[in-house]
Amino acid sequence: MAEQVYINQDSKHDVLLYSRRNLTLTGISSVDFYDENSICATTSEGEILVAQGTGITLSDVSLDTGTVTAQGEFNAVYYEAQQAKKSGFLKRLFSGR
Repeated sequence: MAEQVYINQDSKHDVLLYSRRNLTLTGISSVDFYDENSICATTSEGEILVAQGTGITLSDVSLDTGTVTAQGEFNAVYYEAQQAKKSGFLKRLFSGR
C-alpha cells in the first residue's frame, strides 16, 4: 500500500546502496510514494529520486534527519527529470521505463 511521508530537512543528499539489498537515502524532504516495487522521493535539492526493485520495505524514516532506510532487491536507482512530474510521472514509473 502506498503512503506519503513528509520530512522536514534541508541538508545535502546521499544515496548509499549496499550489495543491492540495503538502501540508505539522506537529504530527503519527502517520500512521495512507495510500495514493494518502488520508492519515489524528493530530495532537499528538489530532485525526484526513484529506486526500483522487488520486495522493498521501508525500515526507517527519520523525520529529524531526512534519512530513509529500505531493504529489498534493488535493480535501479535514478533521478527523474523535473518536467516528468508534470507529465504523468507515475504512469511512466509503472510502465517499466
